[in-house]
Amino acid sequence: MSENLKDKIELYFNVLTRIDSNIEIADLKATTSLNLMIAVMAVESAVIGGYLGSLGKFSIEILNGVNVLIVILLIFNILLFFQWYSASMNVLRPNLSVTKDSQDNYQSFIFFKSIQSMNLNDFITKAKSNTAEDDLSDLLKQIHIVSKIIDDKYENYKKINKWVVSTITIFLIILVLVFSQFQGVAK
Repeated sequence: MSENLKDKIELYFNVLTRIDSNIEIADLKATTSLNLMIAVMAVESAVIGGYLGSLGKFSIEILNGVNVLIVILLIFNILLFFQWYSASMNVLRPNLSVTKDSQDNYQSFIFFKSIQSMNLNDFITKAKSNTAEDDLSDLLKQIHIVSKIIDDKYENYKKINKWVVSTITIFLIILVLVFSQFQGVAK
């Protein structure tokens, strides 16, 4: 194998490694977002639970305009939580497909889905018979495929933020309404 080819393989392997680390970063961001969602849900549940406990026994008199608004906002916020969860899972969901322009019976010796589809002896035989040029070509195809995957992940990640902002905004409105009602109860 020529020194130039060896250098190219090393270069593109490093590129693939760097792109893979971006996938890990996107997944970490989505996981952190889910942890934030759980924390907001816990605080919201505690606030609403405390408020409902302060109302005492349920009666029609407690259904004033503010309480009805709190219930409506709470239901709306639950729907926003589902959207937030769904957007986060779209980032975390693995993309195991290859891109449209590389579906020409492409059998990779890097991509785990291609590898696991072969039996062990076939994989070993084919991998040993690969030339350095074959390995470089495989690396380049993987860089292209993984770049598409990371682009999809970050596009999906951008969608999380609108659900985070919407959910937390509605939660803060609920919080203000609940505490204004506590002030009314305390008087």
